[in-house]
Amino acid sequence: EQSVAPVFDLNNDGQVNSLDVDQWIAEVADTVAGDANLDGKVNFTDFLILAENFDSQQGTWSTGDFNASLTVDFADFLALAENFGFDRDKR
Repeated sequence: EQSVAPVFDLNNDGQVNSLDVDQWIAEVADTVAGDANLDGKVNFTDFLILAENFDSQQGTWSTGDFNASLTVDFADFLALAENFGFDRDKR
């Protein structure tokens, strides 16, 4: 029996976890971690969004919580830094 809402279990494994986040990023949003505003680029605008919300305990993707931990923290900064310079149109 599945204990999570099926709508959030993107890979249909009966769990909602980082694998579902990874699938959402790559297949639904068509971007990478760090793209807070979902414009297909990881740039200074995304960094400013993360910086403005750093240490927030109510994080969402659009505030810089790229790992779905509900906190905007150093792990999210590292994800942004790893993908800084990404441009969907230039891949």
